[in-house]
Amino acid sequence: MVRRTIDSATANLTFSVFFCSILGWSVLEILLLQRGGGIRLHLAVIFIGCIISSLALRRCRTWWPGFGSITPGTQAASRGYSAGDILPCLALAVIGGLWGLSIKSGSCTLFMFCIAGLIFFPWSRISFCLRHFFVSSAVLVLGAGAALVSGGVLAPAGNPVALLPYMLDAWALWVIAVSLVALTYRNGFKRKT
Repeated sequence: MVRRTIDSATANLTFSVFFCSILGWSVLEILLLQRGGGIRLHLAVIFIGCIISSLALRRCRTWWPGFGSITPGTQAASRGYSAGDILPCLALAVIGGLWGLSIKSGSCTLFMFCIAGLIFFPWSRISFCLRHFFVSSAVLVLGAGAALVSGGVLAPAGNPVALLPYMLDAWALWVIAVSLVALTYRNGFKRKT
C-alpha cells in the first residue's frame, strides 16, 4: 500500500462523497417507502446506493486522516465519547437539517449553495468528525432525513406532490458523489507521480 501524506482538501471531499451517496440513497428510499414502491425498485436503489457508497468508503479509507489505520499517532487521540461531543453532534444535525430543508424547498439555487458548502466545508478540521467518521455521517443524514419527513413533507397522505424535484435532487447527489470519487482518484494519481 502506498503511504500518502494527507491532503485536507481531498479528505474533505471524501467526507462529502460519502455524505452525498448516503443522502441520495436516503431520499430515494424515503420516496419509495412513502409511495409504496415495489420490491424491484427498492432492490435497484439499494444496488446503486451500495455501489456508490462502497466507492465513497474506499476513498475515505485512502484519504481520511487515520481512517482504518493501525499505525499509532495517525488516529485521533481518543475514540471515546465525552460531554464535549454533544455540541458538535448537534451542529452536524443542524447542518444535515439544512440540507434536508434545501431538498424539501425545491429551490435549485438553495440546493446548489448547499452543495458548494458541503464540498468546501472543512470537515477534517472538526475533531468530532475526525474521531467519529461514521457517527458524524449518520448524524448528518438523520438531520436531513428528519427535515425531509417532518410533517409528511415529501408525500403528504392524500395529497400527491411532484416527485420529480426530489428524484432529481437524489440523482444529483449521486452524480456529485461519483464525480467527487473520480476527482479523489485523480488526486491519488497525481500524488503517485
